[in-house]
Amino acid sequence: MKNQKLYPPQYSITGLSCRDGEIGESKSDFSGSADLCGKMGRFESVDVLKNTTVVNLKNESIIIDPGAETAFMAIGKNIRCVLLTHAHFDHVNGLSELFGGECSPEIICSSFTQKFLHESQWDEIKIIRAIEDAYTFDNITNIPIEFANGLILNAYSGGHCFGNTAYHLSDGESGSSLFIGHEVTPRNVGGNFMNLPESISAEVLVVDGHFLKSETNSEPVKNHSQLHGLLTENCDRYKNIRLITNGSLGIHQDVYMAVKAWQLEAKTSCKKVIIKGIRSSVRDEIFTIAHDSLGQFPWNDEINILESRDSEPISGGIIIESVSEHSMKHYCNNCVANKNEMVICINHNLVTGLHGEENFHSIDISTHASEEEIISLAINLNAKQIVLNCNGDSTSVPQFEKKVGIKCESALKVPVKLEF
Repeated sequence: MKNQKLYPPQYSITGLSCRDGEIGESKSDFSGSADLCGKMGRFESVDVLKNTTVVNLKNESIIIDPGAETAFMAIGKNIRCVLLTHAHFDHVNGLSELFGGECSPEIICSSFTQKFLHESQWDEIKIIRAIEDAYTFDNITNIPIEFANGLILNAYSGGHCFGNTAYHLSDGESGSSLFIGHEVTPRNVGGNFMNLPESISAEVLVVDGHFLKSETNSEPVKNHSQLHGLLTENCDRYKNIRLITNGSLGIHQDVYMAVKAWQLEAKTSCKKVIIKGIRSSVRDEIFTIAHDSLGQFPWNDEINILESRDSEPISGGIIIESVSEHSMKHYCNNCVANKNEMVICINHNLVTGLHGEENFHSIDISTHASEEEIISLAINLNAKQIVLNCNGDSTSVPQFEKKVGIKCESALKVPVKLEF
């Protein structure tokens, strides 16, 4: 079938750049969705706590992002399918509890999330099989899944990290609709923007509350401005520039894209850009995006990826490296000892004692949504209520509620239950 693939320019702030492309048919046949979800009727209630949302229907439920601390929300419920927004451990580690008993729901997620989870270690064979058999989709096709009795699921690329997905659930019987945007940002990793149709609406928006404490800007050029300034200032002063990230699924490739964009903007290729220490699924996704973007991203047809054990160039490199939490401090100390190398530690506040070093900087780059993005999303959806999950600190909610003029609740510490 024909559809649009969306690859906007790195720093596009207004509009989307589109091209026509062939999108293959989904590998899963949902014409038999009654076998998956039985007789779905209208929504009865929605429960939200921390990273997890449970949509309760007649006789069964859908769970979105089962976290280990919130998996108890599935107790006593007939969980027929699991929607995963992304593969961060705190959004998926409740699968062990969910599949530990008689429950064997089908998993629905992006194709990248499936690949990333398949590389993880799972003890329960039922989880491994469910991941292998998951219904997967391309985040940018926007092909709806039609369940029985009028429930329709649409998926949209949701920023934050590769494979991140926002879900729009609507019920034709009752007309009720939900938008589940766990840790979503309309400004996707690398600078894309979510492509929501103008006609979409949702009475309830469940969305990441990190923005209440974030300084993130909605435009990628602002979000990466400090990094770009450091690159410009130190490009000629040091042989190597090493960008050390904490291994987050989102920030690693976001930094890579930001560096490539800096090269394009500065019209410089004085140093080779090398990405090191990533999973094969992330590597493959980077190659896929670079291939499909037809030059609209600043890849310049050169992607250099090293395994952790591979040797690095002696000089002339910008090395973007993922380092585990427990080895971060020791590793940074060793790197800073090389005075021919500028070290920039990103999103990690545990590295102390190095801020006095001339060749060390520590900066933050958030892949979470900003306040203005959440407000824009709520307006676009014509939402009547916002539930803030993840890090939606309740002390900040009243101010935000006053600002947006609609009901807002925090589901960080106390469950929020919505009745229909």
